Amino acid sequence: MREWQPVDAACRESETTGRRLPPGSFGENFTTSGLDVTGARIGERWAIGSAVFEVSAPRVPCRVFAAFWDVPDLVARVIHRGQPGAYLRVLTEGEVAADNPITIVHRPDHDITVGHALRALTTEPHLLPDLMAVVDVLPEDVRATVPRRTATPTVPVRRRVEPRATAEPRPTAEPREERYSQAMPSPSRSRWLAYPGSPRCSGATPALRAAAQLA
Repeated sequence: MREWQPVDAACRESETTGRRLPPGSFGENFTTSGLDVTGARIGERWAIGSAVFEVSAPRVPCRVFAAFWDVPDLVARVIHRGQPGAYLRVLTEGEVAADNPITIVHRPDHDITVGHALRALTTEPHLLPDLMAVVDVLPEDVRATVPRRTATPTVPVRRRVEPRATAEPRPTAEPREERYSQAMPSPSRSRWLAYPGSPRCSGATPALRAAAQLA
């Protein structure tokens, strides 16, 4: 189903743009007169010519028009004025022409209007939960935005990491006491003596040589 963009004639007044603009200047498909577009309910259905349309969302001009008309704060002005125009969904295709009357053929049993939806999506986000009642009628992009922005933030729960069980320490072997016995030199031992734990001797000391001779 296609989306059409009607806009109330009041949106073209000098109060919004600072100049008088001809119909179609905002890219609208319809320029209406005598119809309260801002007060239309989301889901309301209009018969124009042989076609039937459904009001689906408020329409705010993009920044392209702000640059084209050299009105940098155009979007802010439209939001502040609160008369944004509306998107229409085509339910029944047909032919329309200038001066066709607009007949409201269905009015939903709720009070979510185009103006209410505009405030919820822009300056009054606390109204966003109200749009959940009409979320199925909203355009696809807005339909995805509303549940995301109204969702209750969740606090991530971290899984408790249990400390790893440590193995029991192995018993430490008692240090062995190294014992060395120093043997007295004897005639059967070599003249070249070395003692455990000491550098190898390059020759017997004079005292050892004397002891060897006496033996």
